[in-house]
Amino acid sequence: MNRMFSQLLGLRSSLVLAILGGVSMASYANEPVISTPTPLDSVWMQYSLDDVVIMGIKERSKLRIEPISSTSMGGKQLQLGNITSLKEVIGMVPNFIMLDRDTPHTSSVLVRGIGSKLNSAVVVYVDGVPHFEKNAFEVSFNDLEHLEFLRGPQATTFGRNAMGGVILMQTRSPFKYQGNKVRVGYGRFNEIRVDASRLARVGTHWAYAIAGNYQHQGGYLVNNFDGSPADKADKGGVNAKLEYSPNENTLYRLTQSVDYVKQGAFTYGKVDMETMKVPTISLDHPSEYTRLIYDGGLSASYHADKFLLKGQLSSHFVNARYDVDQDGSPADAAFALQKEKQRFLSQELSMIGKNEGWYNWNLGLFAFQQKINRDVDVMVKLPKLMHTLRLNDQFTWGVSLYHQSKFSISEELKVEAGARIDYEKSRLAYSESKNGKKSESENSLPFIQVSPKISCQYFIVPDFQVYATVTKGYVTGGFNTVYVGTENRSYNAEHSWNYEVGAKGEIIPNRLTAELVGFAVTTRDKQLSKIIPNTGQVTYNAGASRSVGLEASFDAQLTKQWGLSASYGYTNAKFTEYVSDKGVDFGGKFLPFVPEHTLAVNTQYQIPFSGRLLDSATIHLGYKGIGDMYWHEDNKAMQDFYQLLDASLSLKRAGITCTLWGTNLLNSQYLGYFYKQGPRNMGKPGAPLKAGVTVELNF
Repeated sequence: MNRMFSQLLGLRSSLVLAILGGVSMASYANEPVISTPTPLDSVWMQYSLDDVVIMGIKERSKLRIEPISSTSMGGKQLQLGNITSLKEVIGMVPNFIMLDRDTPHTSSVLVRGIGSKLNSAVVVYVDGVPHFEKNAFEVSFNDLEHLEFLRGPQATTFGRNAMGGVILMQTRSPFKYQGNKVRVGYGRFNEIRVDASRLARVGTHWAYAIAGNYQHQGGYLVNNFDGSPADKADKGGVNAKLEYSPNENTLYRLTQSVDYVKQGAFTYGKVDMETMKVPTISLDHPSEYTRLIYDGGLSASYHADKFLLKGQLSSHFVNARYDVDQDGSPADAAFALQKEKQRFLSQELSMIGKNEGWYNWNLGLFAFQQKINRDVDVMVKLPKLMHTLRLNDQFTWGVSLYHQSKFSISEELKVEAGARIDYEKSRLAYSESKNGKKSESENSLPFIQVSPKISCQYFIVPDFQVYATVTKGYVTGGFNTVYVGTENRSYNAEHSWNYEVGAKGEIIPNRLTAELVGFAVTTRDKQLSKIIPNTGQVTYNAGASRSVGLEASFDAQLTKQWGLSASYGYTNAKFTEYVSDKGVDFGGKFLPFVPEHTLAVNTQYQIPFSGRLLDSATIHLGYKGIGDMYWHEDNKAMQDFYQLLDASLSLKRAGITCTLWGTNLLNSQYLGYFYKQGPRNMGKPGAPLKAGVTVELNF
């Protein structure tokens, strides 16, 4: 902690500039709706930006009055910070990290010390479609209206894998926004991004939206083996939305989206342990990752006098190919090719009470089926030739029932209790061929989970509360795609209990909001990973851990043009029990991949003009600090606390906005990821200084 504060003092001049500069980015969540109001808009305005679950299948109450620790970001905020993916949110959300590994295939997420490298403890929802697998978390931010993070176990409402929290992405509704938008940008390392969207109404009852984007990244990492860019990438996506509202009580919504990425993979090099830097990357085998995601959703909602009825049918398909130089060196020693297909279907029905009296409720039913096919081809040439082919066909289905009751003891005191029961069954057909020697097996793994929750709220004033919650969460068990010995064939679910107290709400109406949360989390049957030489990584259950910490944030509107927001997260996460398979006792050691501190300060100042050249100029400054963080259970390698400074200047005239932006302006050097491969220490450098210009046209 002393290291962190000494570095913060060294940056005080930059922070002074930040504090002197701007309007809180979160204030953009309350921007005026572009469309001209009609009577039908009353439906949308009543259940709009502050919904707990913005895609509208879970809750209808507002996020600020729920006993949940959360962070919300509007589309304008993301644009000003030049944030185009979840990895770029690191530091801005207290106690949240997405490891900056080589590709979206390895997008590991941890919250409050919950999660692991191979298995994520969060769930991502994109327009109501659930993404359970981590290789589908990182998708293009395509015409987003809102990005929300709910921290802490959300298993009672969201179920499987929501032990650390839930990430919600919502694109703009054509009933709330109309118009056309084109945005073109260029930045350092030959980075090009193009976005276009059209949102419109057709008469009174119909509305549609279509949006697309393309991004080219020239890459900042050079493969010294042939001089090519190691992390070159091309990404893009298209989403379409059709909404129909026959009356003010009913809404039907059809969403379709496609997301594509093709980029360099396995961009790791040997780490200099003295400087914790990666001098060079040298790969002899072409390494590339391609992935195509299709999401489809059909939802319906009906507002009766006493209840809200909602349903959603979702489909989620993934096709991916991961071709890597597995030895991570110029030697022709080993390479691997993994192909994966996911087919996911789900149906959810929920009914939420709208009683105004002492009792309210919600009830839901969720069912899904998921099929994953993974083919792995590993060629090891050194020290001796070994060719391994593995075929994994996994089918999982499950059903869940959940209920919550809310009791209003008085106007100030509210008590909520609920529970969810999940039943799942997974089956794996596995076959392997090593140098022509074949083996096959088939296994099944059923389990039942019960996830209770209880919370108590006391509203000191109508818009400010103190609360306490106790919740249980879990991450599902499963099968390893590689293993040695039958004991490593499968692993069990990981379980946690989360204890949380907090205070949140408006301190000064329309001027100052704040949130302060303390938490303690205990876990058992932790899912950890280990590397089997020349084979791959496996998950296994080992020991227990505890995590304690706090989260604080505020959003201040200092003047009409100037505002300030800040957030801070502290996590102390350690093993309470853990003896490795080699007999090493890691009890008392810090959990890997968990930053002790996450800190963010954002400010913005808008200068109005009355001349003909400009309508306004907006200055934005943002600061992020992350660390310290250990990379392994032995706590020998660590990423020190590092700092990132971002800025942008936007000039607006009528429907045209020109933005000059820069990220990591201090050019801080840090590791995005670190791991051990036998005697070698391998890692990937974090993103360096970037700068560019973006022009946006609205018409």
